[in-house]
Amino acid sequence: MEVITVIGLLGMVALIIANNMVGIQGREKETEYESYKMQVESAACTYIEKLIYSEQKSACKNNPNSASCKITIGTLIDEGLIDEELYNPKEGVEVKELRSNFVLVSYPNMEKTCTLQE
Repeated sequence: MEVITVIGLLGMVALIIANNMVGIQGREKETEYESYKMQVESAACTYIEKLIYSEQKSACKNNPNSASCKITIGTLIDEGLIDEELYNPKEGVEVKELRSNFVLVSYPNMEKTCTLQE
């Protein structure tokens, strides 16, 4: 009877540990994705700032719904602002396979915001 009790307790401890490990892995993946997202958004904000006197930047400020406010990942790769081998943990692929995804740049209250659209 004591042996069965000990086996049952060890099983419960093993389940608790396994559950905690799964939770840790999930949080780690979320953190990796947030880091990826921040890198891409930062690169888009840098790109639009490099266009100091360009028509694209002016059009984006004046009309936030214009196509000029959409900075594709392909553009960011071509400009050398992100590495094409940057890994997207949510999609499970390198960013070069997501060239058509884009970051929307907007200027609410004259403050620039860059948001990854998926």
